[in-house]
Amino acid sequence: MISGTSADGIDAALVRFEAGAAPTRCELVIGRTYAWDAALRERLVALGQGGDARSLEELGTLDIQTAEAFAAAARALLEDAGVAPGESPRSVRTARPCAIARPARPSTAAIPSPGRSATAR
Repeated sequence: MISGTSADGIDAALVRFEAGAAPTRCELVIGRTYAWDAALRERLVALGQGGDARSLEELGTLDIQTAEAFAAAARALLEDAGVAPGESPRSVRTARPCAIARPARPSTAAIPSPGRSATAR
């Protein structure tokens, strides 16, 4: 799962890997893009384009909202793929956007909440 800097949506893929110690093949089961909540997307894009964060509390809130959006996309992907509840995937990997990523400034901040997005089911 990933969302790029354009924040078009959350791209999610369910991939099946060949069994074994060193899998060499994989199969795309399903791939989807899930839309961001419009207000959340607008704020993330504004920050990504150099807008200032209003407070540390805002950054924390945005991080939680982002994690919850990724968890919702994971649940939707599993549902769309016909994966029954309780038939959880072995692993969920995400690349969530940083709240602020400004190469021109040394004050880049990333406050990920791995526990939030890890609870997709």
